Amino acid sequence: MGICTCCGYSGPMTEYCPSCGFPNKADTGRKDLIEHGWRDGNGEFNAVLKDGRFISRYIDAEYSFSGNARMGFPSMMQKITHPDEEFLIYPDEVCYKKDNRNEYGISKLWYGSGTLHMDLYSFENHSLFTVDFQMDDSVIADLIEPEEPVGWTCLKCGKQYQTDDFFSECGEPIDKIVLFSLSRYSSAMPPQNEGVRVFEFSEKELICEILKNGKGRRCYISSCVIEPAYEIIKKYGIDKWKEYENISSGMCGGSVSVRYRDGDEIDGSSLDHMGSAVADAYHELFALFAG
Repeated sequence: MGICTCCGYSGPMTEYCPSCGFPNKADTGRKDLIEHGWRDGNGEFNAVLKDGRFISRYIDAEYSFSGNARMGFPSMMQKITHPDEEFLIYPDEVCYKKDNRNEYGISKLWYGSGTLHMDLYSFENHSLFTVDFQMDDSVIADLIEPEEPVGWTCLKCGKQYQTDDFFSECGEPIDKIVLFSLSRYSSAMPPQNEGVRVFEFSEKELICEILKNGKGRRCYISSCVIEPAYEIIKKYGIDKWKEYENISSGMCGGSVSVRYRDGDEIDGSSLDHMGSAVADAYHELFALFAG
């Protein structure tokens, strides 16, 4: 059994897909070919594929060798065909952004003729073009920075960068105060889930915890985001959540929630009750905290 990386066929596989004839190669062999640093002609779209991640400008996403349904632009997939395509790569995120607006969308990421290529769609010009990469592992050092240790410090024992519920040295509980909590679940195949939690930390900094498909990372962000975050909450009426708690929006296919601290309570709403208002607030807040 297998899944064709070209047409999405799922079933018994031989050397070639029985549905479209596309060659079938083992994931390990394909990873050996693509997991490197890649440099394009002018350095605008330099990329790294490493440990199942695709990293480029404003994109840090997991990738796979199957999953047509997860591509953001399935209709564009047919607009450029290349006779030397050997296999496709599907990143979970497909948009290059500028000022929090989509600038380019990945129509297709593919390997052929001994190198990596990317077909992009320009939202400004409404046109498709291809970026050809050259392997350059020095790009890895440019795009992947060493992770900064993030966590709480115990005032009693001095233990630093703690993230569990208790300090490992003295056992004292860590006072984690959640200011904002976002979550999104999509019933795609495979299911996708992501979220953000923002915690109090210091007068100038907050701790932001970004979760995606069971994996998480933490970073420090400026406390200056608090005021604009509450403005987004008010902009979409999330602060009026009580008016909608007994209403069903009728929307299905997944779930989205936005929650925020109001005094000693965490309040908010979900797609089930407030519909697209919650979804719009989610995307703006996610960009503010994790963008």
